[in-house]
Amino acid sequence: MEFPPPDVLHLMTLASELRARGCSWETIGLKLHRTGRSCRRWTDRYPEVWEQLYQAEKTRLVVLVGNEAMECLRQMLRDKDGKLRQNAAKFLCTHTDDLLGRPRRTAKPAAPPGEWAPFIAYLESHSDEEVRAYVEQHLANRHSQAGAAVPAGGCEPGPAVGG
Repeated sequence: MEFPPPDVLHLMTLASELRARGCSWETIGLKLHRTGRSCRRWTDRYPEVWEQLYQAEKTRLVVLVGNEAMECLRQMLRDKDGKLRQNAAKFLCTHTDDLLGRPRRTAKPAAPPGEWAPFIAYLESHSDEEVRAYVEQHLANRHSQAGAAVPAGGCEPGPAVGG
């Protein structure tokens, strides 16, 4: 990795701060008394150094903005408007894990309601092969218990159907 001379490193540090804030290369050049093109070339000549400076500044800005946003939310929690307080509190409760950098906790799905719950729990406690064998056995039992279809007029029976 090639390192820039100290004077260029200082200028690159200032440029990374401006760039992270959204300034164009032309604006950066004007503020540093350089051309935008010469400032932009630092990213090609010293890519590793530029990336470190730029990422560090972006991280610093995100933390700064996050702190300001938290202060704004704290002020909303003390507002006279109840709906605003409620929404701020709901946002903080919903996004606490994100704000602290923790993985989100996911709720377990609710059990199916009604009479199917025990059956679904039974099926979920078995492997796919066991469930498939159960279904095949159930269908085979139903097929063996099926009788011939007899029309309503007492005519000859038709083919066997499932019960």
